[in-house]
Amino acid sequence: MSLLFSSSAYNTLASPVSSPALAIRSPFIHLLSAMFTSNPYMTCQPNFIEQLLPLYKGSLSLSDQRILSLFQLFESYRHISVASVLSAWSSGLGRSSRPFEALTSLEPTRMLATAIAFPLRRSLCGVQPVEENDEGQGLYDPCFVLALFGATLSTDLTGLDWVEILRTNVLGVAVMALSSRDAEMRTLGGFVLTRTVKYLEVGSSRFARTHADNQSVAFQEKPQLAYILRLLRYSIPAPTSDTQPRLPVLISTFLAHVLRTLASPSNPLYPAASRFLLQRHKFDAGDVPMLFGMLYASGEGHKRDRNWIVRFIRDASRSEAVSVVLLLQRVVILIPRIGVCLNDERPLSFCRRCIPRRSMLRSVDWSSR
Repeated sequence: MSLLFSSSAYNTLASPVSSPALAIRSPFIHLLSAMFTSNPYMTCQPNFIEQLLPLYKGSLSLSDQRILSLFQLFESYRHISVASVLSAWSSGLGRSSRPFEALTSLEPTRMLATAIAFPLRRSLCGVQPVEENDEGQGLYDPCFVLALFGATLSTDLTGLDWVEILRTNVLGVAVMALSSRDAEMRTLGGFVLTRTVKYLEVGSSRFARTHADNQSVAFQEKPQLAYILRLLRYSIPAPTSDTQPRLPVLISTFLAHVLRTLASPSNPLYPAASRFLLQRHKFDAGDVPMLFGMLYASGEGHKRDRNWIVRFIRDASRSEAVSVVLLLQRVVILIPRIGVCLNDERPLSFCRRCIPRRSMLRSVDWSSR
């Protein structure tokens, strides 16, 4: 191991300006992973684990998943948390001094893309087989992001810190985790969201011994954030077993878009989404949020609103349950008609992707509609 970490290949890959697409990255990390797992007694040492940090990019690529699995191997074998090690990680140059700095070093646009294209089949532990291509490099690993967010919530945060957290779009990733097919991933997403709600209510409990000593953190977006999280809590299906049920992808994707606008009120979606949320006490899993208001918009930004609802439905069409909702709401009929009337090809191309299979058409009870 010492020879590997002192090699020129390691120095090249550990450089902050190194490209994650280097040809030697995948075989080198694969060799490291094989050596770590072959003899955990010798390899799971703190000095070796710390030297893995410069190699980790936080993405969904196979190489980064292998490095993250080595961190998990160290925790399970040594029974020591690597939170202090990961807190020093940074996506840019240098090292972070606390988890908040590591979290805010993540790119907001890339984080939003991770939330929208959340890997629903990603398990909390282990490696998910993916191709080593640009798609894996373009998304953050939700396992790493949520763990880093959880570590951030265990520290003292100010109101300005919470505004920066909103700008990272990490809350959208946490909400999307509730729709994951992996029960442990849903549990982790629910845990960080619960910690967020408690933090907003009473502040950090780490630096106070009693509940009375805590003071609630204050920032302008706090009431709206608390209201959205309350709506989310009431919309989660009731558990039927020990595992947390999945949140419908339609709801989680919509909330990921809405949470993005909290830190940027100038976003055109902000006023429309705020009016929509204030009119409801919970979300209806059998309804497409803001469908008709955006689809039949006639104001100054009607084209923008129509394009947004089309993109939103495209992003949320990732499960059979969503496809059935689109059928029952006649979405696959309304959108192509509007596209033909407006001579717009985008709604038509959307419909070609979102039309469900014939098997789902037969499963819908059209007599009650």
